[in-house]
Amino acid sequence: MSRTTKLALLLAGVLVLGAAAWLAVSSANKTAAQEQAAAEALAAEEAAKQPLLAFSIDTDTVTAMEWTCLAKAGAAYKKDDGSWYVKDDEGTEYVCDDEKVNVLLDILRQLKADRVIEEPGDLKQFGFEEPCTVVTVHADKDYTLTLGDPMQSNKELYYCTSSESTALYTVSDTVPAAFYVTRGELLPAEQ
Repeated sequence: MSRTTKLALLLAGVLVLGAAAWLAVSSANKTAAQEQAAAEALAAEEAAKQPLLAFSIDTDTVTAMEWTCLAKAGAAYKKDDGSWYVKDDEGTEYVCDDEKVNVLLDILRQLKADRVIEEPGDLKQFGFEEPCTVVTVHADKDYTLTLGDPMQSNKELYYCTSSESTALYTVSDTVPAAFYVTRGELLPAEQ
């Protein structure tokens, strides 16, 4: 075999080995990219399964709450020794029906949103200059949930903000309706 043939065979062998190495690295990169894409898709799918929450709180830590509806001041409710109490305008304290108060707390436990607007801009356009409902909850710190106007396109959804987020959410109209209660409605039936 001539020297030129040997050199050509050697170069061909190096070329084949180089191509094989390139294919191996390329295949490994594609596999890693495919695995990462699959993991990201799975994470997105799992996130989509989780409910979108406008507000959530561990209601076992709540010690007091008050709310206003349609600019009418509501009463302040406080929890003491496991029971809820409210005072009338003269300062007389009454025991509340814990089940009725807990219905309201259950709404706040994990308030599901229909959609979110991450950067809403000026909240006046959504009715927050004169909100329909403002709920303040006292626990390890104070939390506030504010409901603005109903959506123009769907009156069954209200705009909502919370002290825990800068985002704007839409929530069911059952939320402001639930807090449109009087002190007397949260007292036991015999009072």
